[in-house]
Amino acid sequence: MKLSDYVAEYLAKHVDTVFCGNGGVVVHLLDSIGKRDDINLVPCQHEQSAAIAAEAYARIRGMGCAIATSGPGFVNMIQGIACAYYDSIPVLYIVGGCPTSHRASDARQQGFQEMDVLAMAAPITKQAMTVLNGQYVEEILNDLIGIAKNGRPGPVLLEIPDDVQRQEVEIATRKIRKYFPLYNFHLKEFMEMVKASKRPVAIIGGGVKIARAWLEMQKFLEMTDIPFVCSWAAVDIIDWGRSEGSIGICGEASANKIVQAADLIISFGCKLDTHQTGGDPSTFAPCAKKIMIDIDPAELEKQNGVVVDLKICADVKSMLVLLLKEHEWSDITMWQKEIDEIVDSSLYEFKSNKHFVDPYVFMAELQRAVDKNAVIISDTGNTLAWTMQGFHPTNGQMLFSDFNHSTMGYSIPAAIGVFYATRGERQIIAIIGDGGFAMCSHELATIELKQLPIKIFVMDNKGYGMVRQTQDTWLGGRHTAIDTFSSLAAPRIEQIAHAYKIRSERISHNGQLDKFNNSILKVLYVDAPAICVVEIASYETVRPKLKYGKHIGEIE
Repeated sequence: MKLSDYVAEYLAKHVDTVFCGNGGVVVHLLDSIGKRDDINLVPCQHEQSAAIAAEAYARIRGMGCAIATSGPGFVNMIQGIACAYYDSIPVLYIVGGCPTSHRASDARQQGFQEMDVLAMAAPITKQAMTVLNGQYVEEILNDLIGIAKNGRPGPVLLEIPDDVQRQEVEIATRKIRKYFPLYNFHLKEFMEMVKASKRPVAIIGGGVKIARAWLEMQKFLEMTDIPFVCSWAAVDIIDWGRSEGSIGICGEASANKIVQAADLIISFGCKLDTHQTGGDPSTFAPCAKKIMIDIDPAELEKQNGVVVDLKICADVKSMLVLLLKEHEWSDITMWQKEIDEIVDSSLYEFKSNKHFVDPYVFMAELQRAVDKNAVIISDTGNTLAWTMQGFHPTNGQMLFSDFNHSTMGYSIPAAIGVFYATRGERQIIAIIGDGGFAMCSHELATIELKQLPIKIFVMDNKGYGMVRQTQDTWLGGRHTAIDTFSSLAAPRIEQIAHAYKIRSERISHNGQLDKFNNSILKVLYVDAPAICVVEIASYETVRPKLKYGKHIGEIE
């Protein structure tokens, strides 16, 4: 059997879609996949997009795959690989390589587009390997899949040289190895700390989502009545009717105040980085004991200024299963009353703008308009902050971004991945800034060719808004390379959409969002791809004190 044919057969058992960029040393592999009826091969315009699409696909389906050629193809994939690594998403990335006889020994490069792929991939993958003997390809693939999925998930990479892809091989079937991590639950110490607490707060992180432990988490919160906040990575698994909001430098003021007033913090799968704790972690919940539950020992032992009193190295789901068997929990009625007072004192008032769209008004209207099972993907910068503060998904909706790597140009290729992961059965919304749009607008060609009914909302604030806000804060308003006034070109969004034969709309002021003239609906409910440009004032900034659902002021 030709090795590339075997790899295609193997992949079909784990994914039904492979995203790719083409190139000379992956022609055999892509040919083998393309011949099959049980797997989709989706070429993207850029390998970065293929890598991101596979990462987004994996968030829904549990495993993704992308393929690129050697050298520049692999380098282009690095951005997407990093997204998967820092958000703990299991993806198998496959790259071609020059023939084994062309591989350099001591020289910098011998084969065409040759590169030390393993060394470059090592910092952003759980494991990177090369197949030099085709007889071992199944064993290597099994190991890589097991590594990607077990423990703290993450991407893996396999390099297959061109001549190895063409080998005739005989392969004996082997099972995927199972990994049994050593957990330390410290259940007795955990319960003692909780019972001694008068003002406990649970922080729900992305690890709960990765472990698929949202049902256990919900049962635990209902059983204990412990108030909870969340990181951005967990907002779509939490019932916003009960949550106190998201914490961090762009989180809700009330949520941050509640954490600061707590005497016990229980972190479930949240790494407590500076986005959650602030730039000086020593000031984070200074009067609180802290319990941290994480599957990754490195997260528990990192020295970032947060003093953790009890470190529990365990899968969040396994820990929650144990906690659900406990029955004695503290009465925190008085703490709940104190929390209500904090929330009521943290409302943020703003006035609507007649000449531009207020991003928070837009997010509230978008939330009302989208389907109950919609998947919403946000890009980075101000766009991400506005989305996470203003759009609060209900049960059944999914909202995500590449929260930790946070690259511009993520949401559109990610939306392509989500379409194939959901088989087109869910409404898909990509929210992106004009700066991010310029970095991935080429994928409109993929969307148009395949007529993917993805709805793209471009938050047009005339450049790099988050960087502008930072320059205003630290540089006295001196602007460099953030807009057309400081030498950064701006994309002509509608003209680009027209070139790809994609319908476009523009929302210029809040009046276009009322129930009689809602331009959002004109975009959402057409059975075709569509783009909506949302015109935001260039001076509009993120409002860290916003309390969701408490907008004051009417749409004008």
